[in-house]
Amino acid sequence: PFAGSGTTAVECRLLGIPFVGIEICPLSCLMTRTKAAFPAEPRMLDDVAQSFTASYNKRWTSFVKGRAAASITHVEILGRKGNPIPSFANVERWFTPEALLGASIAVECAMSLEGFARDASLLALSSKMRSIGNVDVDVVRAEYSKQPRKNVEVGRIVTRQLEKMSADVAASLSSHAGLIGPR
Repeated sequence: PFAGSGTTAVECRLLGIPFVGIEICPLSCLMTRTKAAFPAEPRMLDDVAQSFTASYNKRWTSFVKGRAAASITHVEILGRKGNPIPSFANVERWFTPEALLGASIAVECAMSLEGFARDASLLALSSKMRSIGNVDVDVVRAEYSKQPRKNVEVGRIVTRQLEKMSADVAASLSSHAGLIGPR
């Protein structure tokens, strides 16, 4: 019970110990499921990063059509065909248009994938939301600024996180060779 973010599940798998995790929080379930199902070949995450980047860039270019992202309104982004993010109060205080569009496209791209690739992409995005929205990431306790973070490149942030996940998996596979249990 209380699987949390899945660290115990990952350690069990790395040591070849069977485990069952139970968690009520959907985000914690996503984290645990994804982390514990790390691929036996880290290249898979590099492939997910490349696929995500290509899909993200195509959608971004198609929607922006040469305009500056800052010139696009929040309402226009939330009304974009394919946008999975519902409208919410004070959206302009949380995200610049560029960050909102990036988050919208990132969720859309991730949801177009299947299985582990989808979960890994959503986890990468989720883990970086403090760096995308208006939360001060340099403090221990979340503090919200009065202005959303500017110059946020969501596609690059998510891609870098997927690449970091790949490197972490490679390191774990190397350090625990011969011990790792099945998915």
